Amino acid sequence: MKMKQPKYLGNSELEKLLNKYGSVVPTHIVKMRIIGAILSPNLQLRPIEVICSFWPDGKEPRMVTSDEADKFFSCFMGLWYKISEKIKTGKVSLCKVKGFKSIYDAEETIKQRIEEIEYGFLEGFWGGKKDMPMPQIVTDIIDGLSEMTSSYYTLLQRLSALDETDDDGLKKIAELSKKSDKMAEKAIAALIRVMGEIRPKKPSVN
Repeated sequence: MKMKQPKYLGNSELEKLLNKYGSVVPTHIVKMRIIGAILSPNLQLRPIEVICSFWPDGKEPRMVTSDEADKFFSCFMGLWYKISEKIKTGKVSLCKVKGFKSIYDAEETIKQRIEEIEYGFLEGFWGGKKDMPMPQIVTDIIDGLSEMTSSYYTLLQRLSALDETDDDGLKKIAELSKKSDKMAEKAIAALIRVMGEIRPKKPSVN
């Protein structure tokens, strides 16, 4: 009998739970870290380890009642399965951002992209390890994503030197940032394809 998958309770409920239990990790990092973990070659990495990583060591949530625990794990595991299903489609998207209407919005947008890739996806992919055996193609994709964060940092530096009246300069930074977004999404899509090909297949049940 197939086990019923937990249902995701929604972004607002996720934020409430993170705040309630004292996590300072924003939802965009949560989502991207789960994506990275699901695509990790580390098959020993378990969802509970990833969920606990949203809190400092020793500060993990302590649920008092069974209802409290059920709600907590339903939300996080529901999100995990929702993302897993999205990955099966072969494509995932970066999270929504403020945009580039002002220098402030642009700064918040680029900082979020750095957090999504560096502290979200890559941290989830490595799962606390410093090194893992993996095919060269996977190494190349991960190295490319790491280098991509450098391009976002460069855009932040350019943004800091920008005059508030320089609309053309802001437009150019927006174009470069969006180009980096597309490259990051293509890299993750490529990783989804590669991991789908190299991971051991589950035996069929007759």
